[in-house]
Amino acid sequence: MPVTQRRPDRVAHLIQQILGELLLHEIRDLRLSRVVITGSKVTPDLRLAHVYYTVMGEEDPSPARQETERALLSATPFFRREIGRAIRLRYTPELSFHFDETLQVARRMESLLATIQPPPSDPDREPEGGDP
Repeated sequence: MPVTQRRPDRVAHLIQQILGELLLHEIRDLRLSRVVITGSKVTPDLRLAHVYYTVMGEEDPSPARQETERALLSATPFFRREIGRAIRLRYTPELSFHFDETLQVARRMESLLATIQPPPSDPDREPEGGDP
């Protein structure tokens, strides 16, 4: 992989680490107390960072989702300033926050799989892959 393709990945990883530390130690906004950064992607020109987050401890994050989005939006200038201090780049990337629905999709799939009844087993049948 060429260096030019790895650099956005490295910057994305650093941004994810920095934001995680800021949320853990610096942010005092209670709306962000359960936010977890799950990933980030940076454009090849390093001007835009897509940051993915989820809210932990919420079975249904929908009610808190708008409040969390507003809180992240209001904290964005602080996040950018701190990222700019920590990562020496010509331009500090703009931050675009996106709710990561992976956890909810996984829960939904798990519940759907739990509803599927396994076929009844026939006691006279030998299990597949038995002895030759």
